[in-house]
Amino acid sequence: MGVKTNVTAKLAISIVMVILTGEPVFAEKVIYVDANVTGAGDGTNWENAYNHLQDALADANSSETPVEIRVAQGVYTPDSKSAVPDGTGDREATFQLINGVSLMGGYAGYGAADPNARDVKEYETILSGDLDGNDVALDEVWLWWYFGEEPSRIDNSYHVVTGSYTDSSARLDGFTITSGVAEATGSEFENGGGMYNFQGGPTVTNCAFVGNAAHQGAGMFNRDGTPTVTGCTFYRNWASVSTSGSGGGVKNFCYECSADEAPTFRDCIFVENYAVASGGGMHNEMNSSLTNCTFIRNESRDIGGGMSNSYCSPVVTKCTFQEGLAWWGGGGMFNWHSSPTVTYSAFISNTTYDIGGGMLNMGGSPVVMNCVFSGNSTGTGPLSAGGGMVNSSSSATIANCTFVGNSSQRGMHNQGGGGIVNSGEGSPIVRNCILWGNAGPVGRQMGNRACEPRISYCTIEGGLYGSGVENVLGALVIDGGGNIDYDPCFADPGYWAHKDDPNLVVEPNDPNKLWVNGDYHLKSQAGRWDANEGRWAMDDVTSPCIDGGDPMSPIGYEPFPNGGVVNMGAYGGTAEASKSYFDGPVCEIIVAGDINGDCAVNFLDFGIMALHWLDEH
Repeated sequence: MGVKTNVTAKLAISIVMVILTGEPVFAEKVIYVDANVTGAGDGTNWENAYNHLQDALADANSSETPVEIRVAQGVYTPDSKSAVPDGTGDREATFQLINGVSLMGGYAGYGAADPNARDVKEYETILSGDLDGNDVALDEVWLWWYFGEEPSRIDNSYHVVTGSYTDSSARLDGFTITSGVAEATGSEFENGGGMYNFQGGPTVTNCAFVGNAAHQGAGMFNRDGTPTVTGCTFYRNWASVSTSGSGGGVKNFCYECSADEAPTFRDCIFVENYAVASGGGMHNEMNSSLTNCTFIRNESRDIGGGMSNSYCSPVVTKCTFQEGLAWWGGGGMFNWHSSPTVTYSAFISNTTYDIGGGMLNMGGSPVVMNCVFSGNSTGTGPLSAGGGMVNSSSSATIANCTFVGNSSQRGMHNQGGGGIVNSGEGSPIVRNCILWGNAGPVGRQMGNRACEPRISYCTIEGGLYGSGVENVLGALVIDGGGNIDYDPCFADPGYWAHKDDPNLVVEPNDPNKLWVNGDYHLKSQAGRWDANEGRWAMDDVTSPCIDGGDPMSPIGYEPFPNGGVVNMGAYGGTAEASKSYFDGPVCEIIVAGDINGDCAVNFLDFGIMALHWLDEH
């Protein structure tokens, strides 16, 4: 009773104090930073804001948390503080994040009509490693793959921001982090030019990592770290200081972490990042989680233009890999003895000179489900094969995916496989997929070399035993049944066009080709989801791929009427699956017991119920 009375008394006092002061008793401390004010410089308000962010961090570090630091638009360097306003030139100086402290950029600052107005784009707040202010513009850096050795940047900060030894209460929100150059070989200053996290798990939101360089993880390097990164952009970061450079945008590396620890990326964009060795956009050597992220025009001089994974199992959901380039393999994604789970994602117009335009799997057991591979290609390298995907000694599971418009050239081993190539040890599984309109010298849809893939309930142009699939060197396809060769009736098939005239259709091997992407929902007289219009559309034909999948596969979230059997292709088992048509008007009223939606209750419904009795969905 005494404890309850004490708590009640404290609450009453708190309420009285709020009434008297207008502020809660436990309100967090707010510290203000504005490079352009000339007030007292004590950080108490915008008029008297600190001029230097390091002074605010020192104040916050000695204060009771939580603390919020509001930083006005402008440029702030890690080596500057009130005692040395012009900076020290100390490359080891960094903005160290602090537990319980939220570092917030993007404020209008003193002199604005509303100094607390916040817009991270309009009021850009820049944390810069350009200590001397002499960096040449990004577009003026020639031989940009050696960006870290560019003369105007050799005196820049090693790490602009550091999140080591922090937890999620350390927050970085609304900043542009730029011009960090971590190139001190053999030390902690060789990785993470923009941000370095060692055993840190800060929260990073609405930030842009631009023009940073390092041996590895130029934009951000996480070693045994688990940051949560949301709504951030990684643009033109270069892991190119050494020939082993990896992770132009981000590198995640595990040395002492556990399997369940993983950096998390959500709603992030990776654009035109570069790595000499692997992972232009991102390189993982630990598990990571990515949701709704976009990789565009990232490049690696070796493997994994968009992403590369080594001995790990990342989870990739609703992501797009587009126009990635890897000189050797895996224009969109490269997996080395890794088992990623990739779902509801798209691989579009990725390129490699050799193998695996969209994805290259070497070893491991990747799971790829409900994905679209369109317009990916291989060049004229000696091993040219697998425009969409290559599984080399990999036991990949590929389910409910669509491969369309992918192409490969004629390589030394003539493996072909415009859509998919399977080779070596391992037994890849291809189920409920559509391979249509792919092109290669042999095996236009699939090429198999000394392996035993299992293929079932797929639509393959040219057929499983015709021109669609080519088997060499003892390759033996295990036919799981249900495979067909009928036009899938896509809503809007993509096509190869001339780069200067999208109305001019060209062959996939034309050097001036440009992929014009399409819509791979299946046409249906009962209803097809139109993503552009945000509604269901009725077609004059119905795809044979509707209800064409494995009867034992869960129908998932397919809308009614769904026939009780999963659709083939990328949208099978999803809420965007095309509806089943039964040669008549769609039932407007659901009849009890009518599972498949054909307006009748019969043994077909009983059979469907029996097949899916234990399904989770």
